Amino acid sequence: MAKLSIIIPVFNVEKYLKECLDSCLCEDVTNFEVIVIDDGSSDTSLDIAKDYAKKYQNILVVTKPNAGLSSARNAGLELLEGLPLRKILDNLDTNQKIQNLEGFIPIATKANKTKPSFDIHPDASAYFERLESNIYKTNIANFNDISLSKLPSDNIVHFLDSDDYFINDALKTTLEAFKDPNLDLLWHDFSVILDDGITGITWYNSHELALLKTLTSKINMTNVEVLSHILTGWFWWSWGGAFKASVLNPYALRFNHSVEFEDNDFGPIIFGLAKNIHIDYNPRMIYRIRNNSITRSYTRPKVVPDYLAAIESNFETYTEAKVYYRAYSFFKLCLNVYNFQEAFIPETSPLKDNYKKCMQAILLGAFELASMQSLKKSDPLNALELFEFLSKACNFAPSMSQNLNNSLKRKITSKSKNARTVLESLSQIKQLTRAYVGGMLKVPLIRKFLKMIVPSFIRKGLKKLLKIA
Repeated sequence: MAKLSIIIPVFNVEKYLKECLDSCLCEDVTNFEVIVIDDGSSDTSLDIAKDYAKKYQNILVVTKPNAGLSSARNAGLELLEGLPLRKILDNLDTNQKIQNLEGFIPIATKANKTKPSFDIHPDASAYFERLESNIYKTNIANFNDISLSKLPSDNIVHFLDSDDYFINDALKTTLEAFKDPNLDLLWHDFSVILDDGITGITWYNSHELALLKTLTSKINMTNVEVLSHILTGWFWWSWGGAFKASVLNPYALRFNHSVEFEDNDFGPIIFGLAKNIHIDYNPRMIYRIRNNSITRSYTRPKVVPDYLAAIESNFETYTEAKVYYRAYSFFKLCLNVYNFQEAFIPETSPLKDNYKKCMQAILLGAFELASMQSLKKSDPLNALELFEFLSKACNFAPSMSQNLNNSLKRKITSKSKNARTVLESLSQIKQLTRAYVGGMLKVPLIRKFLKMIVPSFIRKGLKKLLKIA
């Protein structure tokens, strides 16, 4: 029977971590483990995780230097039960102390390659210290510097962010679904809650799943069927379900380090690798949106990440550097999608055009953040050179962004003003929101036009009927 591994990256979430961990422990299931990767928290998050690990032997806690969400998720993958690095930790002497990194040379094996090889550093054990039976400390920030493992087929992985939590028997239904030996990936819905004073319009479930439900009644599909429906633009995915760990092996798929929006390439690629997909339209987790989350903040932190510190002097403000790097991140993510589809999607496949649209949407995301003029003003990472290559590969032009926004503005204005009844207005606006699936219509755009055009008594009904707040 397959074992479920829940990988939880943790960074300064003392307010939410207990709720997250409790949601993993409240179900009547036993065949699972929780892998908590503390990414250098400076609050009490690590202490909370340690307390849980002392009470529950199926919780593994590893604390490491801060290197971002991608590094923490990748670390969890290397620590699945039975893998070489996990075996090293299981057999680690409690008296061993961490060796310093002077002279350390990372392994040559790299992730996200079309012909991957797998390896572990010969001295990997020297960089770990056992604090308790299932609690460890390391000075390795990027675990793929010491380990890249071929992942097992009998292990099911579900990522869970540490400010989110499971609901509705998520573990039980996941394990039940993977009793099918041919299943590669389970995709479930989620619900949203707002925190830290956030107001306005947001979504309450997955737009892509909502679209899929209108297009087919099937819940068991091939990846070609799923992607042909939903890969019409931007498609981010990481914690919205579970997958057989071995699905990642043909590409040694891991999250990209030192980029923002790291799941915008992970989604299109893992769905391209997973041949058989099960759809669960029930929400199985709560996704929390908060003002000070990693992906929302432009405020200069006390400790600036290395990748931003390296370029900050090229810009007048930290915010400018952050905006530039986010745009650059989109280019890097687009390149990863390009490399994958070149290697794994045949030219004759109907999905070739879907991946092209996905790449266009990712590039569009970059130009919603930074203009061509701002990129030309300061470009320390040669982002424009990368853009020129990618734009030719997927026939993208920066003018697409403004043209799409103008077109959507006209459509929303027309449909809102000309609607004869409240219900007709709601129905038509709801159809327009599905454009979000293509990555072309963003939530702030919906908010802007609804506030300008739609009467307040209609807006009050949007929360329920449109399932947006």
